[in-house]
Amino acid sequence: MDAPVVIVIGSATIDVIDFGGRIRKKIGGVATYAGVTFRRHGLGTAVAANVATEDIPLFRLFPDEDLLWTNGPTRATTRFINRETGAGRAQEMPSAADPIRCCAWLAERTTIRHVHLGPLHPDDIHPDTLSLAGSGRYFVSLDVQGYARRAEGKRIVPSVSDRLETALAAADAVKADETEWELILAHFGSDTAGLRSRLGFGELLLTAGARGGRLIDRKGRVIDYAPDPVPPGRVEDPTGAGDVFFAAYLAGRHHEGWTERESLTHAARIAAQQVSGKYLTPASLSAETDSTEGDAS
Repeated sequence: MDAPVVIVIGSATIDVIDFGGRIRKKIGGVATYAGVTFRRHGLGTAVAANVATEDIPLFRLFPDEDLLWTNGPTRATTRFINRETGAGRAQEMPSAADPIRCCAWLAERTTIRHVHLGPLHPDDIHPDTLSLAGSGRYFVSLDVQGYARRAEGKRIVPSVSDRLETALAAADAVKADETEWELILAHFGSDTAGLRSRLGFGELLLTAGARGGRLIDRKGRVIDYAPDPVPPGRVEDPTGAGDVFFAAYLAGRHHEGWTERESLTHAARIAAQQVSGKYLTPASLSAETDSTEGDAS
């Protein structure tokens, strides 16, 4: 196992996916999708994700992919139910793991120079861990998704967390989808340039699914990118494609030294493979140990 240079901090999940009426139970979360992607780009990779003891065997993908895993104590594993419809995705979170606290563990791994924050809900990462990530010791990348939503009962609804400001101020690279970013700008009463001037975050990657997206670099220059098309009949499941895209971009741009355009093109290709089930295959992600129909009802 290579010494880790990247650590992904965020929930590893057990998900029930209802995609076009086809129901599957699988592991997921940023820890899974981004962790594997960094490792497959030749980077020593650690993941900090809390999983209940009884669920650990479901995450056989972590040792299979040579990921170093620190698993803190938790009463439950984070679980999501995702229903993909023609109008978008409806999400529920039946349970959440205890907040991730890995400061002591991280401080001992002196080879780590890149912290990838992937919270899936506002309380996913303990404030102490968030503070260490923003201490200036690391290159920090942030997927905002967990700080742009909250659980209302079990249902996931849009909402900006009060922890987002701290996370953005720590970040050298930020990813959000267009809807999340519009919500964030409205919350702060600002435009992108103003918010960057206030908080000092680095480059911003805005995604728009099948429409592609754009990168706004540190100087405010905009680079549009197109998706790598996936024929409709070959769409397996879009879950995790954004996580894979961001990690592949970061690996190319900030570890290999590729240009922005080269990194975006590469990331779009890898994300298309994920959507078509050829990157992290359905078999490798499967958590089918019981009936999924009951979980999704």
